[in-house]
Amino acid sequence: MLFVRLDDALYDLADKATNSRPYPVYFVAMRLIRKQSQAIKSSFLRLLRQTADSAAAGLLECDLLCDADSDTLSQDLSLSQDADLEETLAVNSLVSKAKSKYRAIVIEINVFLAHLLDREQLDMRSNSFGPFAVCEAFRGSLKVAHQLEPGI
Repeated sequence: MLFVRLDDALYDLADKATNSRPYPVYFVAMRLIRKQSQAIKSSFLRLLRQTADSAAAGLLECDLLCDADSDTLSQDLSLSQDADLEETLAVNSLVSKAKSKYRAIVIEINVFLAHLLDREQLDMRSNSFGPFAVCEAFRGSLKVAHQLEPGI
């Protein structure tokens, strides 16, 4: 559904272009997305599966983050490139919206996964099927899309 909507949006933008310069850019983007959509989907599912496998093996995101020093995290953030920072902010925004909208469901999944993993509780960030994992898998799968940039 995402790729259908993206295709429709690009077509609409091309149709509404006020001059001829952006028109071919939208159609080239449509063609590239159509060509790579299956690779992006496959990458997304592979990354989500890897996250679930790590959780099943007991290697949870929280285990790494809870031990991290907050000063180290802020230093890493200050060293990030602007594009990475923008992506991180966008992911955090999406995660916040999803956690808010689906809070009850995510909490139920957290409780269930904690029980399966024999833990007292599970941090929302460690939920391999929660908003953070889904957004990060999608973010990782879009690295394929970075290879799509034509020399226009």
